[in-house]
Amino acid sequence: MWLCALVPVSATAQTAPPNPPGPYVLDVRAALSGVPQDSTFFPPVSTGTVAPKRGLGVEIGGHVYVLSLGPARLGLGASLMRVGGASTPVVGEDEEDEDEEADEGSSAPTTVDAGVHTALTIIAPQLSLNFGSGDGWSYVSAGVGRATVRTRGPELFLDGERSSEKETVPRSLNFGGGARWFMKRHLAFSFDLRFHIISAGEGDIPTPGATLVAASAGISLK
Repeated sequence: MWLCALVPVSATAQTAPPNPPGPYVLDVRAALSGVPQDSTFFPPVSTGTVAPKRGLGVEIGGHVYVLSLGPARLGLGASLMRVGGASTPVVGEDEEDEDEEADEGSSAPTTVDAGVHTALTIIAPQLSLNFGSGDGWSYVSAGVGRATVRTRGPELFLDGERSSEKETVPRSLNFGGGARWFMKRHLAFSFDLRFHIISAGEGDIPTPGATLVAASAGISLK
């Protein structure tokens, strides 16, 4: 009887189950995203103006985890991403000055195409399924929100009025996934890869739909 009392219980019985993801998390990440390039998103600009292909900025978000669905944890939240990009002005040589300056052995560059700027802001509510434990988890998520595309070009005068900015606010569907690894109890490294499908916009000059890919990486707090 004494020998039986001294025998320890099995290790599996002593191991506590891992904590589920959550109960809440805040994200702060640097973001890189494509931006719309179709000419209808921009104010009137000179022919040949080059639009920026991508923008750099920041993404912030917050999520709460409300209940378990089998092996997954259901999360509700939203993120706000704001990125901006500008095209580099194209510099060339003035054709009329080439012959005159050929004898001097040098040519003076002349700007022939000014750049334009795009600012993209997306509010992305998300419903997520999270897999893992409180020490780290991966997730897939999707939702419907709004995108604001604000563009600015060289100032042109049309019908006596200055026209250099344009803004559109279409609906945006987002879906993607990512993960969080907690290096400390309340601090994690996180990343997210997301697709934003921007719907066609209405107005005097309708804008087409666009699919943008955004990647972000930074920290999470819980």
